[in-house]
Amino acid sequence: MNDIPQEKKANVKPGQKKKSSQTSGYYFLGAVTLLTIVLLVVFPGKTEKALSYSLNLFLRLIPLIAAIITFTALINFFVDQKKLSSLLGKESGLKGWLIAIVSGIITHGPVYVWFSMLEEMKKHGMRDGLIAVFLYNRAIKIPLIPIMMYYFGTLYTIILLVVMVVTSPILGLLLELFVKEKAVSTKG
Repeated sequence: MNDIPQEKKANVKPGQKKKSSQTSGYYFLGAVTLLTIVLLVVFPGKTEKALSYSLNLFLRLIPLIAAIITFTALINFFVDQKKLSSLLGKESGLKGWLIAIVSGIITHGPVYVWFSMLEEMKKHGMRDGLIAVFLYNRAIKIPLIPIMMYYFGTLYTIILLVVMVVTSPILGLLLELFVKEKAVSTKG
């Protein structure tokens, strides 16, 4: 910060972004719009097909995005943050690990829609290890278990599921250990 001349420091207030970062989104939007127009002229059939596909994908994602925003808002409104911190925070204990495992298994949909909610919960004190456990157990899909049993056998499926559930807290604890070590090494 000492490299910035005094006249530059005075122009940027704390918490205020520089103008270039505020307008870069508009430049990007303009560039994409211009590129789309050029592609519509050069390859009209392919571009229309790509735009149609993108629009359909966007329309299919709207309900998922709306559901996650609503779910996050409901959690923020109804769930007491102190209670949430006690269930999933630093002192959550076994109950926190079990909640992370079960919620990871029973949730559905694409995982990326959960990222914003997990980020919000982390801000309220959710442990990094519990986030890892939740995401790890998302690989267990209840509707797909019968298909897995059909192709791989019941014994294999049960052993795999037990191994996944049992090892997820171990991996969560390892993650917390490495994250803590990294934080300590960057401070020192």
